[in-house]
Amino acid sequence: MLTSLATCHHCGVTGHSKSVRSSTPAGWWVQNLNGRKQVLCPQCAEISVPFVHRSKQMNVIVGIAETSGTESPEALNVLTDFSSPRLKLEVLHVIAPLVVTGFPTEVVTAAEAVLWNSENESSSALSYMETLSNNLLAAGDTVNQVGVHVLDGAPAYELVHFADTKATNLISVCASNNTKFETLLTGSVARNITNNARQSVLLARPRKTSGKLRVVIGTDHSVYANKCIEQLIGWSPRGIDSIDVVTAFDDTLLRSRAADTGVAGISAADAVRDAISERTNAIAKRLKLISPKTHASVVVGSALDALRQVAQETNADVIVICAKGHSMIERLTLGSTSLSLAMDAPCSVLVLRHP
Repeated sequence: MLTSLATCHHCGVTGHSKSVRSSTPAGWWVQNLNGRKQVLCPQCAEISVPFVHRSKQMNVIVGIAETSGTESPEALNVLTDFSSPRLKLEVLHVIAPLVVTGFPTEVVTAAEAVLWNSENESSSALSYMETLSNNLLAAGDTVNQVGVHVLDGAPAYELVHFADTKATNLISVCASNNTKFETLLTGSVARNITNNARQSVLLARPRKTSGKLRVVIGTDHSVYANKCIEQLIGWSPRGIDSIDVVTAFDDTLLRSRAADTGVAGISAADAVRDAISERTNAIAKRLKLISPKTHASVVVGSALDALRQVAQETNADVIVICAKGHSMIERLTLGSTSLSLAMDAPCSVLVLRHP
């Protein structure tokens, strides 16, 4: 005899419980997320429960330029604001070689004064990072392991190389303060890491408000983008207040062709937009696993303008975009939209890469 009916929060499938002791069907999962009870069918639970409840460890490399101070760097602040559980952090400070115009590097770096300065910087950086480590572990919320390291070399190269030697999920660094002209001529640590890392990259900038994060996610609904979003869900961030999922759609060409061919009734552009809206809504529904306040929108125009517009309207703390991949060519051709946002956005940017 059927005793109760349950509906999966994610996919909407229904199931019956035959037990008088439980209203949840056998094999289904009940989770409490952000104060709300959610029931998941076995298929949806297989995807989300291992991350939300079993909390796989997340390995993060945090690059910091500071060697002293009373406050945490933004690369740590924004990262911990995501509140993903079971973070294992490796905090790195890289001492770059001194470059003096007109002299070979080996001549300059051999000077006693430079060596003395390097040792002082190393000592200060270690002391500062150990203080940060103690504070993070004392908070006892999301971070359960912290390692501190001082390396010598080119900062971007050393951070990326170190990440490649570890099972790293994410590299977090402060966004460059270089002007566009300086970045174009010499590049920046943040830019080089974004282009060359195989892992996801968080480019952190100071937040304008406190509290939980307001996030804007851009997607083109490619298979790769969908995998990246699933990866974000898998990190189980508990510090997100709201999510706006955005897909940009430039319908100029389709409407022009429809007019030229005399298409009557619903135009090709409208049909494509309806299909995109359906997919965007599906992604938004999936993301409600990490924030019930998730909304979907399809914006006519370029992806760059659309993401900037929605981020401004929602006063976003973080823009999330998906890179093209992690092969050498894909990393070097991140894409004009992704790279422009990563370098020039008014807020932090999370560039997702699927392993």
